[in-house]
Parts: sequence; structure tokens; C-alpha cells
Amino acid sequence: MTEKKKMRRREFLKATGLAGLTLPAVKIVSRANNTEFLSSREQYGSFLVKRNSIGNPVYRVDTSRYKRFVEKDTMFSRSHWDQKTIDMEKQYQGTELQRIKNKDPGYSLLDYSFNHASWTGDNNSFYKWTSSRSWPGKALYDLPAWKPDDLPPREVTDIIKKAALFYGASMVGVAKLDERWVYSKAFYRRQERKDQQGPVEADIFIKDADEPVKLSENNQVIIPESCKYVIAMVLEMDIDASDAAPTCIAAAATGNGYSRMAVTAGTLAQFIRGLGYMALPQGNDTSLSIPIAVDAGLGELGRNGLLITPKFGSRVRICKVFTDMPLIPDSPISFGATEFCEICGKCTKHCPSGSIMEGPRTYEQRIFSNNPGVYKWPIDPFKCYQYWQENGTDCNTCIYVCPYNKPESWLHDAARSLIGFKSSSLNKIVLELDNACGYGEEKNPSKYWKKN
Repeated sequence: MTEKKKMRRREFLKATGLAGLTLPAVKIVSRANNTEFLSSREQYGSFLVKRNSIGNPVYRVDTSRYKRFVEKDTMFSRSHWDQKTIDMEKQYQGTELQRIKNKDPGYSLLDYSFNHASWTGDNNSFYKWTSSRSWPGKALYDLPAWKPDDLPPREVTDIIKKAALFYGASMVGVAKLDERWVYSKAFYRRQERKDQQGPVEADIFIKDADEPVKLSENNQVIIPESCKYVIAMVLEMDIDASDAAPTCIAAAATGNGYSRMAVTAGTLAQFIRGLGYMALPQGNDTSLSIPIAVDAGLGELGRNGLLITPKFGSRVRICKVFTDMPLIPDSPISFGATEFCEICGKCTKHCPSGSIMEGPRTYEQRIFSNNPGVYKWPIDPFKCYQYWQENGTDCNTCIYVCPYNKPESWLHDAARSLIGFKSSSLNKIVLELDNACGYGEEKNPSKYWKKN
């Protein structure tokens, strides 16, 4: 038998093809008071982005009030135990059937089938924390697990980012895991354990452990404290479909995002495990996605309660992977989104359910599905979810009407440049131009199927 070929680990990575991938080019435009100003058309569109130092976040937390959130209190979890929510959901199927019979534009059998199919890839098997599949590096080349001294952390980080983009991410960043964003208790609606009967609540522990445990027999979740880093990824939602909000066509953009989240996070995690490290892929479970994405330098929190990215606005879905692989964290960024949200309010005006608040930010909660202690605009998720039942599908209106939800063009680039000055007067001019151009007005959803 021929002796197995020996291959150096660096050569193995080159053989995967990742070495040929290119990360978005980011240019440092200027430096002032230990702050860098960045430009990258690929990463940030036409915004001039301020990069804060690590440990200098773009949000405010009242540590005397903030506590790790309980996943059971999120809106989607409430549909499994809260009778008020359960009763509300009973309306959905009747609304869906009536919409189809009425042949309402954007709610036909064609549109509903398009929406339901988009969720096919949202498969829980991609979010496993361990894998029984063999590592190809060991099987083919008899290689030991990859050791940290093979490459410096910066090069390791770039390789992981390239892999994330290759597997489907639109943007990727790295953050040091902040335990505040990890739920105190998980709530598993889907089956995680063979003997699991129905939804299960489980305490989450971050502690010294050799292996992660997603759901133990005694209903515990174990995250090894060595998993100090989190890779945050956003996936762009289709802009033409999103523009058909609040119909099934826009809902399909959401479903497709969730399907791609699962594949991207699960595949990246498998790649990292193949290199000999732990990798814990997640969608909306286990931890809060938006503050993690903010820490990883992917955007800011908007009035609509969603992440606003420089290039795609809120038209993204977020997934993440916890890992013990030594990586270099990114810094949080600001590009004027918070300041613009303070004067804009288009999402509030157009929200069909009245879920998005007017006025200034607050540390208070609106209902128990909010977590107090973070300075933000808390939405009312119950009102939002109630409208979904009345509408016969989810909404996306707040994403569509947001002025940040624009394709690249010279006019939109000019507007982004003005927003970057963080001037209230200039922001008002941009908002007036946005309204004058008719952006945010409801479109005929039937045109989606006719557009080339």
C-alpha cells in the first residue's frame, strides 16, 4: 500500500482554495484621537465609517438594571406556552386561506408557495454543536489537529472570514464573546435530544468544559469558557422581493435568509471543527444576534429594532458561531445610523401595527418580551406578531421603508455621504429628498414576477 502523502497544514489550507479568496478592501482614510475613519465600497457602500476602539461600544448599558435575557420570553417562544399568543396564532391559517381565495396581489397560491418553499433550508441539523463526520485532513493526509502556532492569529482570522464569505455570508466580523448577550436560559422549540417531548427550557452555563453540550439529559446547556470568540455573519436579503412588503414575496426573502443562515453557519462550523477547534453554530438561539453583530463591527442598532448595516441597511439576517479558535476581534463601527434614526421615523410612520415607538431612546421595556437596561428604541413584538396573523404572513415593512435600504447609485451614494456627517440639518434634507422621491410607498407586488 502506498504511504499516505504528508502535507503541511499551510499547504492543506491552500489546497482548499481559500487562499485564493479575497476579503473586501478597507482603506483607512484618516486618524484622529485614537479613532480611525474607514472607506470600503465592498464592505460599507459609500459610507465613511468610524471605527471605535475595542471596549468602546456604540451602545449604552445600565449595568445596574441589565440581566441576561430568558429565551422563553421571546415572541416566537411564547407561541409554545403563552395562551394569549397561542390564541392569536389560530387566526393565521384562516387568513392565509382567505387571502388565497381572494387572489389578493402578493398573497396568491403562487406567492404563498414561493414563501413556504423559501424556508426549506431552515433545518436544525445545521446547528449541531458537534459532528460525527470524519475530518478530511486526517483521513486523507494523516494530519494531526491544526495547532495555533501554524499561522499568526491575524492570518487565521482572515482565513475564517474568507471561508464565511465563501459559504454564503455577505459580511463577516469577529467579536470577543460578551456573556451578557448569551441567554440565561435556552428554550428549545425543536427537538435537540432523542427523548425530548415538546419544547424544553434549559439553564445555560459558561464554564470550564472539554466539549460543548447543547442540551443535556438534565436540561443544561454547556458552553466551554474557552470559546471566547464569536464569528458574526450577515446575509443580504433579496432587494426586489423585500420591496414587495408586506406580502408573501417579501416574506420569502426572510425565509430564504433563514435557510441560508443555517447552511452558512453550519458549514463554517464544520470547517472550524475540521481544523481541530470547537464551533457552536447558531441562528436566533442561545444568544442575542444584534448586539453580537454590533460588537463585531457589522452595523448599528436602528429605531426599528434591527441591525442597520452600512451597505444593506436592515435587509439582512444574522447568524453566528462561537469558537475557541484564537482570532483577532474587530472593532465596533458608527456611520450615522443612530443620529439619522433620531430624526427619521419612517419605520414608525409606516409600521402597520404601531409596534415601533416614536420619540427618544429609553432604558425601559415596553412589554416583558423586551429586556430593560439597554438604551434603545424598544419595539412591541406582540403587536408586530399580531399583525402577522392578521396579514397572513410576516411583514418586512420597516425594512423596506428604511432609507438605508437602497441599491448602489450615484444619487444614493451622495445621500450616504451626507448622512456620514451626522448633521441633523443634513439628515433632514436627505429625509425630505427620500420622501419626495416616493421611497417607502407601497408597491404593486405583482411586478416582482415580471421584473427581469
